[in-house]
Amino acid sequence: MTNIIPFLTLLLGIVLGRLVNRAEERYKEKKRIRKFNPLIVEEKGIKRFFTWRGRDPIHLVEKDQQDRQLYTFFEPLCQSLRENSNMEPQFNLLKQINGEIVYELSSDFQSKWRLLGGYGGDPGDQILVLIKK
Repeated sequence: MTNIIPFLTLLLGIVLGRLVNRAEERYKEKKRIRKFNPLIVEEKGIKRFFTWRGRDPIHLVEKDQQDRQLYTFFEPLCQSLRENSNMEPQFNLLKQINGEIVYELSSDFQSKWRLLGGYGGDPGDQILVLIKK
């Protein structure tokens, strides 16, 4: 019986340590999410989250995903950006970025991606940015 007490003590220490670590991770994640105040624009009943460096600490989002096409969603998004940023949205070539890049965020704020567009909602290779009016 005395041989099992050190083993149980060690096991209890490991379990408690894991629980404390998980609680700390959840707290840090909630604290990080509270720092964000993204622009929310709905598309077909689904909330989409958008931000830029002047609005949120975008550098805290570590996962960069592949750029995504906006297609015709660029119209309601650009209108919302004009109303909420006091800046003007435009598309720039990747080699000629002249403004704040607009990112879309995943709903858990763990990933971000740049937004691409072309003329009239067609697919394109230009990045959505915000410039001063």
